[in-house]
Amino acid sequence: MKDRILAKRMEVIKDRQFGEIAVKRHWRTMRVTVRARAGRLVAVAPLGVTPREVERVIDGHRDKIARMLEASPRPSCADGKAVESCWLSVTVRTGNVRRVTVTRDGCHYALTRPAGAGDAVVGRAVAACLKHRAHEVLPGMLDELARRWGFVYTSLRINSSKGRWGSCSGRKSINLSASLMLLPRHLVEFVMLHELCHTVHLDHGDAFKRLLDQCAGGRRAEREAELRRYSAAAWG
Repeated sequence: MKDRILAKRMEVIKDRQFGEIAVKRHWRTMRVTVRARAGRLVAVAPLGVTPREVERVIDGHRDKIARMLEASPRPSCADGKAVESCWLSVTVRTGNVRRVTVTRDGCHYALTRPAGAGDAVVGRAVAACLKHRAHEVLPGMLDELARRWGFVYTSLRINSSKGRWGSCSGRKSINLSASLMLLPRHLVEFVMLHELCHTVHLDHGDAFKRLLDQCAGGRRAEREAELRRYSAAAWG
């Protein structure tokens, strides 16, 4: 028997096999999907779906979910290299300091933490490095892609979202997660194109898919499949 509790801003299902599974609801979602993010499970469901219906989806895919959870990367806060991407690198070491300090040399961020500093403290420092670099990289990239493809957006906000790479409002305001700094360049561009296409089509219908496929050079499905192998929840 599964126990349900109401968490802040989301529902949490306590599953006998997987433990706590966060359930998020979104008006654009058409069906229940389950994703592994940094060693944790997150279910995204349409607004009208009950917790019991989410549980039935989980029951029907237990083997697949178990494999997905096993393959989900868990962030390491041990001394050494914490992040390595085409945008930045972050290393962590323990030193004679009273609080976490950060120094920078080009695209390399070096974190020094005091002995005994917990993973949560280091994780927040790594997330801050991602956000700092994102503010340098993402605005120019988005502007260039919008000009290239003739899209118009009203504003850009870079956030620390761990559940979504990006979003676009009905007012054509785009939000991008700083965790995009963990992705290769072609996937960052794909996420941006996805949100820019929402300035024309807010839903994920056929017209949206055709437009995104055109912008992605006919590789929409391939890019979507590749993107699912990454998690925006790795740090923070």
